[in-house]
Amino acid sequence: MCVQNNLKVGRFMKFERFTRSEGSSWALWEFNEHETQINNIYWASVASLSYSTYTVRNAPKHEDVPTILKATGPNATRFPANPKIWLTTTATLQDWTRGSFVMAATGALERYVQRAVLTALLSDPALIYGKSRAIDGIAWLKLGINVDHAFVLDTVTIGKWPQRYSAFKKIFGEVPLVKHHLAILEEIREFRNDVGHAFGRDLSHKLISDTRSPQKMQKLKQQRLIEWLGVMSEVAKALDEVLVANHIGDFEPMHYFYTWQQKHRCTSTRSPQVEKEFRKALGKEEGHSKGRSYVQELIAAYDAA
Repeated sequence: MCVQNNLKVGRFMKFERFTRSEGSSWALWEFNEHETQINNIYWASVASLSYSTYTVRNAPKHEDVPTILKATGPNATRFPANPKIWLTTTATLQDWTRGSFVMAATGALERYVQRAVLTALLSDPALIYGKSRAIDGIAWLKLGINVDHAFVLDTVTIGKWPQRYSAFKKIFGEVPLVKHHLAILEEIREFRNDVGHAFGRDLSHKLISDTRSPQKMQKLKQQRLIEWLGVMSEVAKALDEVLVANHIGDFEPMHYFYTWQQKHRCTSTRSPQVEKEFRKALGKEEGHSKGRSYVQELIAAYDAA
């Protein structure tokens, strides 16, 4: 049994429709997994590049790079043999690497926003009409009522960040921390677009130039990357607090029950066997068991919706 956020789990946990015991949505859990993966891969690359750079820089001057790094195999001849050229190329590689991680991180944040906002609208469908919690989204789910939220999702994930935030605020209200970070988020967005569209080169540069040489890639220092990743993490958490507390609650486990019992073609939701098997499935999905009473209360709430 796993305890998260100092919560009592297992048989002591109770189901409440608009209270999320873990404190965060499944969408944020997914974002955190992406965030951890990005951090692990980035720092692994930093360690590898730091070690190889140190080795080349401190090697005897007469040795070439393949010899210094003990490179073997058919691709060893592709290495820049000159240590000075290799070090310069590696420095450029670090700029490209940081740019690619900005793209990965912004993609994870935009996926989070899209998934969390959609979950909130499915959980609280009357919210879009200014009537929060007037209808339980589970009831619409069971009736097969589907609303196309594509336009809303586009307004909160596409375009400049001030416009995204304005669209979010109209539906869900103010989130001060996100508002505070809008300028940085917009800076990140512009950098990401430059990386994605022109390999990190400035798109504002005139296309017809008096020089034949390509522009140098935009540089992103490691400390700046760390700051940007921190901002994106803070923004996701701030949005999640608002969405979970006001609109999502414990909707995701109920939605999971809906899809689970549809998949298994359950004829009765109150069957002891259904309860037992779903408790196992939910525990596996969330990483900890919430106990029998929680599952019983969840199924009862689902049936009553």
